[in-house]
Amino acid sequence: MSANQEKRESEDKRVATLRDAIRKAFPVVTYTGRITRHDGGWLHDLTEHSAIHEDDLFVYQALRGKTWTEVSPGFLRDQPDGFVLLTDAALPVYLGAWLMCSLEDIPAENPVREDVVNSFSGSAHLLRALNSEQRAALRSLLAFFHDCERNSYLQQRCAEALTHLDKLEREFTGFSG
Repeated sequence: MSANQEKRESEDKRVATLRDAIRKAFPVVTYTGRITRHDGGWLHDLTEHSAIHEDDLFVYQALRGKTWTEVSPGFLRDQPDGFVLLTDAALPVYLGAWLMCSLEDIPAENPVREDVVNSFSGSAHLLRALNSEQRAALRSLLAFFHDCERNSYLQQRCAEALTHLDKLEREFTGFSG
């Protein structure tokens, strides 16, 4: 077996382990609460004011009445950063869909992966909405991306996200070291 084949098999095993961790950390439930901050706040006529809520409308329509496993991959690719529009209650319900999509096409470019990395490299708000098991799954995912990412910018953003996540975990556990 060549070194490239061994590396690919190792990556495939890590991806399978990550997929299992995501499935375990993000339960499959049908969510009935507010999905975005602007649920129902959009106007029927498109105006300059209502246009800023257009992405919220797309996210709402795509997720309403669905579990995260039922979210269309096409929607995730069209709205790679759509998870940042979710309410604190909806984020842990649906984030699993984006995390799973971020694992597609390793090592090729993946806009969902890029938005996951960039969004979690500086947002304590998003991290605080997740429970410890979900943050652990996210941490494993970011560590994997850090290890296999070829783009040096994204690799650096992964490192920043991991540092940020570790700092937040220390805050949650009261550990200062």
